[in-house]
Amino acid sequence: MSSILQQILNGLTQGCTYSLIAIGYAMIFGALRKMNWSHSDVFAAGSMCTYFFLGLLIPNCHNLFILLLVGLLCGALSSAAVGWGIEKIAFRKLRFVGSSSMANSLCTIGCGFVLKEVGRLIFGAQNQRFGNYYDWLKVYTIPGVNITITNYQIIMMLIAVALIIVLQLFLFKTNTGRAIRAMSMNFPAAQLMGINLDRISSLTFMISSAISGMAGVLVGFYYRTCSPYMGALPGTKAFAAIVMGGLTSIPGAFAGGLLLGVFENIGGMLMGEKWRDGVAYFIFFLVLIVRPQGLFGGEKVEERA
Repeated sequence: MSSILQQILNGLTQGCTYSLIAIGYAMIFGALRKMNWSHSDVFAAGSMCTYFFLGLLIPNCHNLFILLLVGLLCGALSSAAVGWGIEKIAFRKLRFVGSSSMANSLCTIGCGFVLKEVGRLIFGAQNQRFGNYYDWLKVYTIPGVNITITNYQIIMMLIAVALIIVLQLFLFKTNTGRAIRAMSMNFPAAQLMGINLDRISSLTFMISSAISGMAGVLVGFYYRTCSPYMGALPGTKAFAAIVMGGLTSIPGAFAGGLLLGVFENIGGMLMGEKWRDGVAYFIFFLVLIVRPQGLFGGEKVEERA
């Protein structure tokens, strides 16, 4: 029993990563009805930029909390800048010429290749050591159930929950958030109401990219390494998470990521590590068959393509 509880805890920690990336997917698709396939590379770019700025600004710092605070800020700002550029290149120009979803998809895939190759040219293809904070890591044992948790796992989950709460408050309690929601409901009507669609579209990309970049920072600290190619697998699973949760549902994306993380960890324990990813994708296809609109979605996936 304790081993299953341990895997659930590990899965929740890992699922936080999928959830934060999935939130970015859901925001962009919900607002623009198009998918940003370079989003996983924005995740990697946030981690790599943080690796660079930490080495530049505070190379001798070993305090986990200072490193994490500065790292999250660097990751958010750098990823937001990258997201702003992708929106300008792959979405805004094509929107005015009435392009298809295929054109946007191909353009974002191309942006992803550019991000990976720029990262490889600057940092190299090999993994880079991320932060030097080992003295600050502490392992706690939860009494009664005999499972362990580190202080960083606690911090990681708290940050993920805080981000989703702040994002929901922003979307429902601020004028800018209401404008994003209005654009997602009816693009032409939002324009007739005087909403600056270019500004809101750019802002949506910047927010979603900043969240993805912070996820990259959290993963970099968690595994103590980063690389330009680190976004491929988390990005694929994050896409599975939004399909499970509902393509336009931010709470659904968050829940889908957590569920995926838990299922793959339990599956890896019961069936062996080589089946870990297979279990996650099996759950994804099962949800897709049983409930195509996702667990929290109101529309079927094929109707949103």
